[in-house]
Amino acid sequence: MADSQADSCDVLCSTAEPLRRGLAVHEQLLLRACCSASREGVSGTSVFWEEVLSNRQARHAKRGALLHWADYKRWFQHTLLESQKLRLRRLFLALRPSARSMMLRDRAQSEQQRHAERLALRHVQRSAQRCLKELALRLARQRKALRVRDRQLQRQCFSAITEWQLLRQAFYCLAGRSDGSPSRWPVSE
Repeated sequence: MADSQADSCDVLCSTAEPLRRGLAVHEQLLLRACCSASREGVSGTSVFWEEVLSNRQARHAKRGALLHWADYKRWFQHTLLESQKLRLRRLFLALRPSARSMMLRDRAQSEQQRHAERLALRHVQRSAQRCLKELALRLARQRKALRVRDRQLQRQCFSAITEWQLLRQAFYCLAGRSDGSPSRWPVSE
């Protein structure tokens, strides 16, 4: 059986030239690899190796084009990404206030703060002055009230002293002494 296959292969290989022309280059290489007679028949033609090399170059050219396409695609995506980043940077720079406007805004805020502090200080000073005036008025009223009270107390004391002297004299009179001097002996009843 192995002999019959070798014979059929040899028959095919002997008619290699017309057969080779109908086959693709890849199939011609397979035919060359299957038997020794076809190897010589397929490889012996001058056109075969040119076709193999040109086919190989065409496949590599396609692959190279695809490789270059992938490189081009990566480069294009990178370029798009970088342009988006640049646009966003410009947008945010436009949205962000400049240093000069920030400085002017800070200056205006500090001026407003100083103005508010001055107003608050004036308000505190006026409140303190009002409180001091009120305290001075209260103190003056209290002093006046104390003077009035002192005068009343003095009058009461003087009247109490005079009343006391009258009472003392009345008690001495009752005790039997007319001169108002106290007796040495208690009065017995």
